[in-house]
Amino acid sequence: MILDRLENWSRYFSSPLMDQVRACLAGLGPDSALGERPIQDRDAWVNVFEGRLRPLDQALFEAHRIYADVQVVLAGQDSCGWAPLAGLVPQGEYDPAKDVAFFQLPSSPPDFFTLQPGLFAVFFPDDGHLPQIGGPGTVLKAVAKIRVDLLK
Repeated sequence: MILDRLENWSRYFSSPLMDQVRACLAGLGPDSALGERPIQDRDAWVNVFEGRLRPLDQALFEAHRIYADVQVVLAGQDSCGWAPLAGLVPQGEYDPAKDVAFFQLPSSPPDFFTLQPGLFAVFFPDDGHLPQIGGPGTVLKAVAKIRVDLLK
């Protein structure tokens, strides 16, 4: 997992594809229209959506196998949890059509951080993440999906 400020993006990524992703994310704000923005076919895109915040006891960890998530808050705040995937217990089967698997909350508390405008978080396939914790209310987010094999 990476958690940092958008202005530090180049410390982690230096490809033309990732420059396009950063430019898209940096151009978004609290008035951005909802919906997907293509970057490179289905290899990389950005989705802007309003997500409902939920209490911790109603949440499941998630992880992806094909895509990395780059999450940015455009308005509001998002309390997120993180835990290594290796320590999580599956809750159901992996859904290849949606590239998502869900996991139970671990018995020991996960690490939490607050994602707010100006920050970005990157979750790789070995990162269990627990987004949109809190509430009541919603958060306006942009999530970039980038095929992991294109990050190498």
